[in-house]
Amino acid sequence: MDTAVKKIHLGARGGLQEAFDLILKGRGRSDTPGKSLKCIGLFTVILRLRALDETVTRQTLARETGLTENAIAPHVRYLESLGLVTMTLARAQNSIAREFHINAEAALIEYTRKAIAKNRYRAFVRHENQSNEHREKFPH
Repeated sequence: MDTAVKKIHLGARGGLQEAFDLILKGRGRSDTPGKSLKCIGLFTVILRLRALDETVTRQTLARETGLTENAIAPHVRYLESLGLVTMTLARAQNSIAREFHINAEAALIEYTRKAIAKNRYRAFVRHENQSNEHREKFPH
């Protein structure tokens, strides 16, 4: 792997750790540990969806998490207040209505994209190894 790529990759991982620390340690007096965990989970879902090139809205997050849009809204606003996500008003894909598109830092999205690809490759290799072992035990 190219050294420049490694530095960016490690920087993104550090950025992800900093984001999680900010959520955990940046709580206000009225914020509960449960809220922090929900925000970390929601932030992770946002990164995963953006890494898969999906448009992220509160409706998308509601569908992915099983929560309502109203339950998600304060957590997204909290992430935005911490500077971890941005919300941009845009036209909805299937109507003339407007909706907020939720995005995160490009380096963190790319880091997540690489992690997803790496895990998919590992799963493929593991499956291929199991298939080879099966063929060796039970030749045709």
